[in-house]
Amino acid sequence: MVSFRTQTLRCIKLTSFCPSDITSRVDHEGDVSQIVLAILTRETGEPLERWTFDIHVTEAAPGVLEGTAPSKPDSEIQSEIRAILKQISSAITFLPDHYDPTTFKLLAYTRDSGEAPVGEWVGSDAHLLPAAEAQQVKLRSFSTDLHRIEAMVAYRYTGDNA
Repeated sequence: MVSFRTQTLRCIKLTSFCPSDITSRVDHEGDVSQIVLAILTRETGEPLERWTFDIHVTEAAPGVLEGTAPSKPDSEIQSEIRAILKQISSAITFLPDHYDPTTFKLLAYTRDSGEAPVGEWVGSDAHLLPAAEAQQVKLRSFSTDLHRIEAMVAYRYTGDNA
């Protein structure tokens, strides 16, 4: 199940998930301001983890888009992406185990100026974790000439998971 949001949270159910719709809205249109991967219990839909990726569109330095000014080297961008992927994959060391079957929803939050495709997006819950039971870990960020991505994971932790 894939979920999206304009001013109110929206979601879409697709039989075959096509992330190119999301990536084009991030890359070319700049509509998407946040992508959230919510891990939920399959039986009750209770949120267990909430991976948040904030997307900030930045102004490119004059001349970068035209190729007349130096842009951030691809090797530096790739290094930053590798670092965040390494941190995400090592999150297993601090995240609690989930013994019950789980599912996920992908939520995409759009800017106020963004438009949801009519007939494709429907309302959805934000799948927030209760503050009293949540721990948060800020992850690394990375940036390109046009975007800055900041990541965070919140997870349910009641203290009895030893």
